[in-house]
Amino acid sequence: RIDFRFAEAWAFQAAFYAKLKMPAERIEALRKWLASSQPLETRFYRQVLGQTEELAPEAAAIKLGSALVDAGKTAEAIEAFRGAIAVKPDGALAYANLGGALKKFGQYAEAAEACRSALALQLDLPEAWNNLGGALTAIGERGAGVAVDREAGRLRPDYLEAHTRLGCVCR
Repeated sequence: RIDFRFAEAWAFQAAFYAKLKMPAERIEALRKWLASSQPLETRFYRQVLGQTEELAPEAAAIKLGSALVDAGKTAEAIEAFRGAIAVKPDGALAYANLGGALKKFGQYAEAAEACRSALALQLDLPEAWNNLGGALTAIGERGAGVAVDREAGRLRPDYLEAHTRLGCVCR
């Protein structure tokens, strides 16, 4: 039985809505997750959704930001990622995702800075390398962008976005 007073219930709801491709409902569940009490025990959640899944507020904020980006609400996503960073300043994924959202929003220099912050915390994060490559390419630093995209592709050989940009930039 799921108790909707706790984050775990809303996290399950958000995952359920993601699978059903119901973005508005997913975003609402993620917002309620952020506002909920944290459970003392997360074993069941991790058992069902995967050992790496977290119920912490920064995990909810990152998932909310990603859902907002997917829904085309980039400005709100930027705020969600900044909220994740406020809760956990050493969270590399939040910085990488902030960089991606800023890049989509056309704030390329700020995106590059966010990605560099992510990479200062975790060098093996392909999302950060990829978003940095896109930001550098957008501000005209093609050589640096190519080098960075190559690193994203090396870390994740199936990273289509990085490989596609490499093909476009290298022509």
